[in-house]
Amino acid sequence: MYNPNNTGSTGMNPSTGQLNSNPPIPPPGWQIATDSIGRFVYINPMTQQQSWTPPPGSVYMPQTEQQQQQPPPPPAPVIAPSLSNLSTSKSSLSSSMLPDGWEESTDAQGRVYYIDHLHKRTSWIHPNFSIQLQQQAAQQQQQQQQQPPPPPTSSASIPIQQKPVVTSNNNNSGGYYPSMSEYGYPSPPPHHSSTVVASSPTTQIKPQIVPPQRQPTQTIQQPQQPQQSFKAKLPSQRRTTSLFSQSAPLWDLEKTVPACSQCYLPFTVIRRRHHCRCCQREFCDACSLKRIAVPQFNHNDPVRVCVYCYIHTNDHNKTCVSRLVPYILDFHNDANEQYQALMEIYDFILSNQSNYEVIETALVGGLKPFLDYIVRKSKENLKGDSIAICCQILAFISKDHKLVKAINDPEHISVLFDLMSCSENSTVVFDCARILKNILSYIDKQNHQQKQQQQQQQQQQQTTPTTPVATIENANILNKFSSVVTKANICQIVALLEIISKESQLECLRILRVLAHDEEMLGLISQSNIIEVITPIISSNNGDNIKSTLKILTRLSIYDKKNAEKFYQFGGILFLIELLMKQLHPSINTISIKLLFSLSKTKLCSSAIAGVDGAIDIIMQLYASNSQLQETILLMLTQIIQFEINNQQLQKQLCNEQFIKNICQSLSRGNSNVESLSLSVLYFVSQNEQNKENLQSFGIIDTILALICDRGRKHAVPLEILSKLAFNNESVCQSIFEVGGLSVLIDIITTPPPTPSASNTTPPISPTIPYHDEELLQQQLQQQQQQQTQEQDEKSIEFKKVQYNAVKLIGNLSYSPSIVQEFVHFDSGAGIKALVALLNPSVDESLKQITSEALSNLCDNEACSILVLSEGGLTYSMALLSSSNPLIKTNALKLLQKLAIHSPEIKFVISEGASIRQIVEMLSNQTADIKKCAIYSLAEICKDNAANRDQAYKYGCLPLLINAFNTYVNDPKSLVCLLEIISGYASQSEQYRQLILGTDLVQSIIEYLFTATSGGNNNNNNHDSDQQEKDGFLMQSRVYCVLILSQLIKEGMNDHIRKIIDSGIILALVPLLSIKNSYLQEYTLKILKTITRSSSSDLRETLITSGILLPLSTLVSTTRNESIQTDSLSILIELSKNPECGNYLLETNAIALISELVNNAKSQVVRSLAIQLISMLFDSSSMNGNIWEIFTSKAGIPGLVALLSSSNTAAQITSANALSSIVVDGPGRARVVEAGGLTALIQSLSSDNINVACSSLVTILGLSLEDELCESIVGFGAMPPLLNILASKEYLSNNIGIDSKLYACETIFNLVSNAQCRPNIVDNKLIIQLLDLLFSDRDVYCAVSCKTLAVLASDPNTAKSVCEQGGIVGLVPILSLQPPSSPDQMASYENTLMSVAVVLTNLAKFNESSRSVILSCVGEAKSENDSLSLILSVLTRSQNLKIRLQLLDLLQILSEDKDFVNYLQTTTIQKLLSLLEQTDNNNNNSGEQSDQLLAIFKVLSVIIYISYMAEPRKILLDCGCLNHLVHLLSPPPEVLVSLDLSNNISLLDLTPTINQVSNGKEKSDAYKKIKIESIEDKEEINKISLNLIHTFSFSDRGMNEIRNSKLVKTILRFLDSKIEDQISTSLRIISNLSLSGLNRLEINSLGGMEKILDMFTTNSSGGNPFTPSVTLNVLTALYNMLFSADNFNLFIKRTNCFNILGQYLSLPNEPIQLYAAMIINRHLNQDKYAEQLSSTGVIQCLFAILSTASSENLIFYALKTIDELIYFDSSRQIICNSLPVEILKTIQSVPHQYLQELSKHILSSCGHL
Repeated sequence: MYNPNNTGSTGMNPSTGQLNSNPPIPPPGWQIATDSIGRFVYINPMTQQQSWTPPPGSVYMPQTEQQQQQPPPPPAPVIAPSLSNLSTSKSSLSSSMLPDGWEESTDAQGRVYYIDHLHKRTSWIHPNFSIQLQQQAAQQQQQQQQQPPPPPTSSASIPIQQKPVVTSNNNNSGGYYPSMSEYGYPSPPPHHSSTVVASSPTTQIKPQIVPPQRQPTQTIQQPQQPQQSFKAKLPSQRRTTSLFSQSAPLWDLEKTVPACSQCYLPFTVIRRRHHCRCCQREFCDACSLKRIAVPQFNHNDPVRVCVYCYIHTNDHNKTCVSRLVPYILDFHNDANEQYQALMEIYDFILSNQSNYEVIETALVGGLKPFLDYIVRKSKENLKGDSIAICCQILAFISKDHKLVKAINDPEHISVLFDLMSCSENSTVVFDCARILKNILSYIDKQNHQQKQQQQQQQQQQQTTPTTPVATIENANILNKFSSVVTKANICQIVALLEIISKESQLECLRILRVLAHDEEMLGLISQSNIIEVITPIISSNNGDNIKSTLKILTRLSIYDKKNAEKFYQFGGILFLIELLMKQLHPSINTISIKLLFSLSKTKLCSSAIAGVDGAIDIIMQLYASNSQLQETILLMLTQIIQFEINNQQLQKQLCNEQFIKNICQSLSRGNSNVESLSLSVLYFVSQNEQNKENLQSFGIIDTILALICDRGRKHAVPLEILSKLAFNNESVCQSIFEVGGLSVLIDIITTPPPTPSASNTTPPISPTIPYHDEELLQQQLQQQQQQQTQEQDEKSIEFKKVQYNAVKLIGNLSYSPSIVQEFVHFDSGAGIKALVALLNPSVDESLKQITSEALSNLCDNEACSILVLSEGGLTYSMALLSSSNPLIKTNALKLLQKLAIHSPEIKFVISEGASIRQIVEMLSNQTADIKKCAIYSLAEICKDNAANRDQAYKYGCLPLLINAFNTYVNDPKSLVCLLEIISGYASQSEQYRQLILGTDLVQSIIEYLFTATSGGNNNNNNHDSDQQEKDGFLMQSRVYCVLILSQLIKEGMNDHIRKIIDSGIILALVPLLSIKNSYLQEYTLKILKTITRSSSSDLRETLITSGILLPLSTLVSTTRNESIQTDSLSILIELSKNPECGNYLLETNAIALISELVNNAKSQVVRSLAIQLISMLFDSSSMNGNIWEIFTSKAGIPGLVALLSSSNTAAQITSANALSSIVVDGPGRARVVEAGGLTALIQSLSSDNINVACSSLVTILGLSLEDELCESIVGFGAMPPLLNILASKEYLSNNIGIDSKLYACETIFNLVSNAQCRPNIVDNKLIIQLLDLLFSDRDVYCAVSCKTLAVLASDPNTAKSVCEQGGIVGLVPILSLQPPSSPDQMASYENTLMSVAVVLTNLAKFNESSRSVILSCVGEAKSENDSLSLILSVLTRSQNLKIRLQLLDLLQILSEDKDFVNYLQTTTIQKLLSLLEQTDNNNNNSGEQSDQLLAIFKVLSVIIYISYMAEPRKILLDCGCLNHLVHLLSPPPEVLVSLDLSNNISLLDLTPTINQVSNGKEKSDAYKKIKIESIEDKEEINKISLNLIHTFSFSDRGMNEIRNSKLVKTILRFLDSKIEDQISTSLRIISNLSLSGLNRLEINSLGGMEKILDMFTTNSSGGNPFTPSVTLNVLTALYNMLFSADNFNLFIKRTNCFNILGQYLSLPNEPIQLYAAMIINRHLNQDKYAEQLSSTGVIQCLFAILSTASSENLIFYALKTIDELIYFDSSRQIICNSLPVEILKTIQSVPHQYLQELSKHILSSCGHL
């Protein structure tokens, strides 16, 4: 036993007590070895004794002697001497003896170890000694082979040479071992123990790692096997009454146990065998350290016991189960005792089944003794109850892996298989299956752990360079299933599956599950018919069996795809789908999905899964309900999609809203695996066009964009999905744009590529070890570099994929113009700039391909094209033409085409490089797409660029294109571009045209037109979009073909034209006219027009017979294209030279269409050609009468207007006459003007033909009646020809039968009546011609001239011109014309008088000098025939109120002239006054009555004006003017005070019956006819009459006539009026009349004084005060009236007259104050009134006036009154007391003598001087 204090362990010399460096030499037969920590161990190989202390006879030798003495050579089979030598620090094996590649070194404790640099390992053993060990091991193996075979349990005996030499403690793994990490070698992971196996020089040293124990998880409830089920089957033999567990144990004298029963390490010469003194089992020393007394076995002193015995002995438990195990060993053959031991063991297990630790401790030997027992019994063919009990024991305890790990014999497994398959006992079968399952599970676990350890070591070696640690192989030979399970065993299990119970079936299935973990076993299982056997189990209802079956099938399907196909053949797919639909258990669903996933790896099964009804639906349901299955389901769907990539039905099934939303949620969880799989599924679903809208509505776009925005995720697949969705789907594109997709894409393509990270060039070197392997370091460096390169490559590949898909998505979005617009302007075009940068030659070819395609789409936008050009896109595009990739070439050509469309400038840039040459060379390319794109690009580059065409021609472009014409006749799009280029050449120069004519292109084009036309102009609108596009290009190809022909066929090419005509061009072109395409029709007509002009009559007949007239007439009437109309008409004009043309057009009603064209055509050219055609038909057709009739009926007014422009005089006259009958009313005039007749008529008016001009004049006269047209007539230049007609006499001799001069003058009158055009008409020439007409002998000329001048004279400038040209001389005499006797002529006469009156009025109004001319132009002043007399004569005899009013206006104006008085005489005034009597009693028209009143007003205004002059006023009084005024006045209706008190009626109520005499003549009854009903008119006449009376009242004659005319009473009545003007005027008249005493008496007698006093007092009382004007007039009248004594007495009788005067003095109105002061001063300045004046405050008011008045006259009367009152006693005192001295003194300084004297006198009178 090991003793730490033993000196042998450290080599202590007992004599010296010092540590010896060398151990003592043992006696013969003994050898020296060292343990793991360097301690010396003495071994006797013969007796297998081991000792830490030197055996007796050992000799200590001095160090010097020991160095000189060599140890004796050891026996051959013994290795101890070598071990002892290796333990010495100074070994006899020097470093010079080391093999190549080895090195000797020491660790930190000074111990020697060896380093193998070749194999990267370390060893404590000298390499030469290891070779010796290998040789000795080989010799021992040979000896063992010669000996008889050992028993089954002898495999535990392992020679020490093959067992661990170096061990390690887990807690101190680095204490005793050198670390290879110091030398750059990988270090081993932490482990429990490690050993070194030196089996061969090249054997790798591998550590053995014992993984920690793992508690098994129980997922499915296992069938409960009854624990006491076998007791009924116990044998009938008798059991002993004593328990073996309480008896003395059996001693293993044979020592058959090879290893420790606790730690299972094999016994060796070092690890010696020890027995427990209680149970007698074998243990190593470490497992039997406990000591205790066992008195029942006569061990009263503490002896060696195991842990189990120590525990239960301390618990005073006499039962020791460990003692029972030896009874079933091979050295004990008593069956009864074995049976009893088994029963006791079974009872012990049942009693401790809940405590595995107790069972594990008790049954230290594990399963091996029981298995050995079964093997022996099986060999003996004993299958009794003992085996059944043993199987039950094993079935229970085999669950513990610690008990299982001792099994190392394959025979055990084989016997169990045989027993399970052969036993008729179902319990034995079930138990055997359980045992096998547990054993195989342990083996599988061990293998799994070993693989994990190896993987960890490999990972550590890759990450950290350390010294490799030596490992040993697993000591247990059962480390592989192939060593214990054969194919026959598997067949046994498969055969049992169909016949055993469900519980046993479950265990067998579990065995197969465990075996399926091994690839070799899985192959054997696959070779059996297991799939056929277990597939039906899926349709059962046993959940556990189904689970195991599914797991086995999963492993089989993974192992070999043929197994999956077998499973499908036996209906397994349907069983699985039905199982999923049953929803038995979530775990079953999980396993089923995993199986489906493995099956989906084969095409047959994938198709079956996708084809089963409801399979995809239930899978999607499971995806939504079980988050743990999502990844597996996605994997399965991904596999199915790979095989069903074109299955549209599957795509529709997967496009389930809930499923898609669940996938979107999975994308947001951050699981990279689920994310990639989900994206794969979404990509598959997005391939279906019908799913795009649904996916968009499910919100997938937002989810994908959010995924792309996450920088930590991969973006390639999401971008590809969006690209799929956006392809040909505008709504998806808009959705991507609306959620901000553009910014994301731009951010992606503008992201710079990943840069390679810096790497370490050399690995770190350990400083403790002086040597390092350069080769190893170089390998590690290469590995690091390779890893970094790989990572960088992966990043680069991912970046390229992302960029590729982003650009592809942009290309799909570029089909939306609105998105392109935003993309171009987003962030100042950053996206376009990034795309252009991707065209760089250094960029990957695939990326350049997709980028060029995207840019070619984006460049449909002009702004994008400009931006691409600014970023150098043109240079890149031209560089791409040299690419070897056909698609890149194609896209480059497209891009150049788009750039050339939007930027013509680049065409010049392209012409400077080699691009045109490259493009032309591509016309010969074998690739059809490249050739087409070359044609497209060349068409755009050469468009409108002659230089590029010339350069392309230099490289042979034109011949290639001409030769390629027939190649593309079935490709309309390419043919269009090809023809466009040829058309450019044909239009460029004559050289190219001749070159093209020299080829057969013209004939080919004609043949193509025949083919295209025969193919039909299919107008079916039900074509799809592709067919419609094809039809569009087909139409364009026809257009270009005809265009080229029109460019090639020119006039003057008679030979070519004849040749072309012979080729059938007419038959090819005529059908094209029926196709509704304006370009095609236009170019076709152009060709036919050239042909017809260069053709003869026979060719015209050919054209007519070809049916050309019908399409031409249709085009003329239906098209709106002017060019088509003109060309059609031109061709018809040429064809009309043939007489048959007109007849045909008449028969087909084409004449009507052409006639309507004249009416409806907007173009003058078209109308001219139509008229020309009609004219040609008139001349050439024999049916011209019918043609004319149809033309006039269809053409209408526009046709008539058009004929005015023709050269046919008769047609012009006829059309003008027809138009004149139309313009008689407003609608007719409007239609003529709308048809353009006004311009045509004015042009005809200037015609040299008199009849044409006169016929047009009649129509223009009718048009001039419309005021809105006058300005247009003048604006179009009608006045010069009108004046010419007016002045010329030639036009009077026309054949039309009209008075041209009269018509012209009437037209001019209509024109000048328009105020807007009048300024543009009037000139001296017109005025002179109009004045000349005044002197004409025809009254109509005079009349029309007068009315025209009347209008013209309304303008001041024109009026002046008329006066200057002597117009007055011609106008005034017209007034002397006598009225005609015929009533028919009266209207014209009155119109003439009216016009003359208007002209003279305007002339007098606007030109003052003309007034005297008017008065003096006829006769002398005051003669009978002077102008004034003529005017008054007309006024008196004319019954036309309008004329009278106009002449009265003239009189009013003339009366303002200073010479007017000179022409007044009695007769003229009498005529003037007689106008006041002219009324029409029979006229009840209110308008006429108004004119009569207006005439009276005008007469009164003239009378008032002349009444201001003395002489005319005298004549007026003589002529009885006042008598006229009496009857005109209408005083108020109040009752008046008169002398006749019985008659109190107003004069308005009386009809005058007294004939008054004037100038000795009786007055007529005219006044009875006066009717004035309007109050306003009455008041106005009252006002004028009163003013006139007031004027007369200033003279004595006038006052007398007023009194004699009885007007005083009437005037007094106006004092009662409510109109203040009438009151004021009446008071002024009374004031003037009261200057005469007789008049004062008349006024007083008529009550006038009373009225005045009433007004005087009423105004002061404030009841109804008058205005200051009335008040002033009252005081004025009162002042004059008080000169009468009677009147003064009436005034004094008014008690308040003094107070009233005082009030008037206090009013702030100086005129009123003045007359009040004058009344006081003149009438009341007496002594008897002084006191009253003083008492009423009059004196104070006078003083106040002195301080406020500004009028000197008022101050004068105030001072004068005070000065006079100061002489009266009654007033002197008041005056002196209140005298304003300062004011009076101030007045003295006023420069007014009277004021100074008065003020001085007042001051002196009061004593102030």
